[in-house]
Amino acid sequence: MDGFRPHGGERVSVTVERDAGSSDPARGRGESRVVPHHVRADLDLGGETRKPHVYSESVRAAVADLVRVARDGSTPVADAVAGLTAVAVAEAATLAADTGTEQPVPAPGTTYHPQECS
Repeated sequence: MDGFRPHGGERVSVTVERDAGSSDPARGRGESRVVPHHVRADLDLGGETRKPHVYSESVRAAVADLVRVARDGSTPVADAVAGLTAVAVAEAATLAADTGTEQPVPAPGTTYHPQECS
């Protein structure tokens, strides 16, 4: 995103396991698709030591985007829903790291009730 300055230590790895899934269709966003492959994408932004850099650059990029939108009237790259979702993902990731258990990420505007998910 314009305005974000990477530190150079970021790493991305993608693994594809072909024909690892069921041939039964999966449904999402109102569409049915066969998804026979599993894809795992690992994004490493530099770990705990780089967290302050990533946060400050993310804020810098968001402000640059806001200035661009104010100047030319275009649409922001990330809207309020994206911001709320990012916070929900960060909270779930922190809890998952602290507890060692998978955590759900509720959609913005919904409330997660663990007793309803057991």
